[in-house]
Amino acid sequence: MLSGQRVYLRPINSDDWQMILDIKSDIGNLLQLTTKLSPMSRDAAVLWTKKVSESFDAQKFSIIENSTNYPIGYIGFNNLDIIEGHTGFAFQIMRDSQGQGYGTEALNLFIEYAFRYLGIRKVFTHILASNSASTKVVEKCGFKIEGVLRKHVLRDRKPIDVVIYGLLYEESIFAEGS
Repeated sequence: MLSGQRVYLRPINSDDWQMILDIKSDIGNLLQLTTKLSPMSRDAAVLWTKKVSESFDAQKFSIIENSTNYPIGYIGFNNLDIIEGHTGFAFQIMRDSQGQGYGTEALNLFIEYAFRYLGIRKVFTHILASNSASTKVVEKCGFKIEGVLRKHVLRDRKPIDVVIYGLLYEESIFAEGS
């Protein structure tokens, strides 16, 4: 378990299906993602959380609010490559918990885990240029723009840029001497 002041991260378990369903069926949340827009069904959420929770490697984590012990989102590795020392990630916070600093705290816990415990040297993500909330979170955590995929996705039939953000270990608050 990775603990912060207001949230902690624990591997997703099969009881987290309702939180996943709430997030993945909220079209407002889905419109902010760089991935497909299809809402998730209850059965798909149950199956996904079961599959993830039975995985040998914990790569997806529930974000749990300390005061309520209630899951408010998730964060997880995408394309974790221990050999090359880099990983992508994605996170989502339930709508009623957004804008309260939970995402920033969860991301810092996640980054610390990747750098200090897994030996990762670089963490990166892709964010829609129109997603100011996620942009604010990654920038608060020290990420820098590495590139732009111009007009990469369509939202309401309009092309939107995807911004690639990266954070190197030596630039992070977790580096030796920081």
